[in-house]
Amino acid sequence: MPFATAQSDDDAAWGEIMELWADQNDNETIPDDLVEQLLDLCENPVNINDTSYENLSLIPFLTDFQRKALCAYILQNGQLVSLNELFMISALDTNTIRMLRQVSVAKPVKDTPRSLRELLKQGHNTF
Repeated sequence: MPFATAQSDDDAAWGEIMELWADQNDNETIPDDLVEQLLDLCENPVNINDTSYENLSLIPFLTDFQRKALCAYILQNGQLVSLNELFMISALDTNTIRMLRQVSVAKPVKDTPRSLRELLKQGHNTF
């Protein structure tokens, strides 16, 4: 029975994306190549905490401005603990956030120091 539940959850997520897409695009149908891309994202969600622009470019419904705002938010405030934090980013409207919740996750990404100052401040001696 767990497979049936997982399948119905996937169907519900896909149905929500289709509905939101229609709302945002004057009831236009989704092009076939975009359907494939969105299906792949539903099956393999993007880690939203990976702030590389290339990673966020995998999400086709995000605008350039929204990608930059998301990267800036994470760089300024740290990694998202929950996708609910997306509501704090003014560049993201409710429908975009609802779609993002279907194709992304908020998993921790190992931080690496960016400067010598940060390295000295955060470094540990293991001797």
